[in-house]
Amino acid sequence: MAIIYNMANTYSITSKYQITLPKEIRNLLGVQAKDQLKFESDGKRVYLEKALSVSDIQHMNNRLLRQRRIKPASDEDIKNARDKYLQTDRRW
Repeated sequence: MAIIYNMANTYSITSKYQITLPKEIRNLLGVQAKDQLKFESDGKRVYLEKALSVSDIQHMNNRLLRQRRIKPASDEDIKNARDKYLQTDRRW
């Protein structure tokens, strides 16, 4: 389910083409400083989501290991899986 967030305010783009994410958006996405975001567009709108970090994947991997559902993955496997995820062409 898509969540539509209407912002009553407009925000400026700096000379370095940067914007500040409002606190409500940061909280909604669960992002912190140095997290990565993934941007997608349908031609009319731009969508963003929090990209999975290596630590996110490691946490999921460890949880599944505790449940004995998967075999251990190496750090290299995890980084490769993250890179592959970031390159996918997923549609909303």
